[in-house]
Amino acid sequence: MLAIARGFVHHGFAVLTFDLRAAGKSAPAPESMGLFEQCDVLGAVDFLQSGSPPYPELGLPQAIVGWGVSMGATTLLLAAAREPAIQAVVSDSAYGDVVSIVRASLPYHSGVPSLFVLGVFQTSQAIYGVDLSQVRPVDVVNKLAPRPVFFIHCDSDHTVPSAQMERLAQAARTAPGAHVQTWLITGGDHAQAFLKTGDVYINRIVDFYTAALGAKSATASSGL
Repeated sequence: MLAIARGFVHHGFAVLTFDLRAAGKSAPAPESMGLFEQCDVLGAVDFLQSGSPPYPELGLPQAIVGWGVSMGATTLLLAAAREPAIQAVVSDSAYGDVVSIVRASLPYHSGVPSLFVLGVFQTSQAIYGVDLSQVRPVDVVNKLAPRPVFFIHCDSDHTVPSAQMERLAQAARTAPGAHVQTWLITGGDHAQAFLKTGDVYINRIVDFYTAALGAKSATASSGL
């Protein structure tokens, strides 16, 4: 994450990185696959708009864009659908809905048959109050239009199949004035796009942000 943030900074972007709930130095909390975490992204936007900047000489951001990977990308899509201040979105390895992903990946990663998926979801709701069936960015991604969105995925992703990117992109394109780009990377597994492409990854995202914002400078709000 630091290497990616450093790449954006070297291109003149001020970057805010932060820990979602239950991650890094944040307080312990139930992980909700993006359902509650989207509020963390919205809080980061509020901070950028009205908080005390750590470097006062930079002032408040002229524009806010977002980048996220895996659950962070899903979380960002959910938050951006609610927050028009996020002017452009890069979504790397996001899933369109949690139910289909857990059903497909649970047997692969744990050996537990997919018929137990319903029990997993019921347990999460009963113990933690997390209704994972509500984590469906595919239902709201069309609300990003006309703001541009760039979907990135690796074609050998065993956790979130690349078909999820196509599903999200198709849903995003249903909105009038939609601006949707996709990039399918050959040979990488889950969330390995930067690992596989290095500076090309940074340059393509910077080009996307630059085109989205024109001559404006931007602050990239990153979620994991």
